[in-house]
Amino acid sequence: MMAKWNVLVIAEADTLGSLISTLLRKEDIDVTVVDSSGPGFIEAVYREISVKRYGLILPTNNGLTPSKILELIPEIRNRNRDAKIIVLSGHFSADFMGELRKKGINGFLPMPFRSEDLVRKVKESLNRQDSSQKE
Repeated sequence: MMAKWNVLVIAEADTLGSLISTLLRKEDIDVTVVDSSGPGFIEAVYREISVKRYGLILPTNNGLTPSKILELIPEIRNRNRDAKIIVLSGHFSADFMGELRKKGINGFLPMPFRSEDLVRKVKESLNRQDSSQKE
């Protein structure tokens, strides 16, 4: 059985954030959404990952530009080295994808995505993390 993991979603809370939260909670996964449309959301992300351990962090371009996602990833890594990061984005230019790989993301899901693809990718990531921590 999969351990109970916390997932942090960085997206507009009333749109994509709400959808992702609903999908993952149906799978018995704890989800926190930081609203990327609100003022001071970057500080809210940093504060959230400083006080709570997340197994997976999902930055999205729903409210974030590709450059803001690229800026966030190293800071997330500095504050929570163990978290997996899967980027959800409608931007997938060669330059953007290359920069994401250099920054060490664990996965990418192009938007728009099918609900079952998101759930599968999240579960795979959390299950891999579960297995590596048991070794």
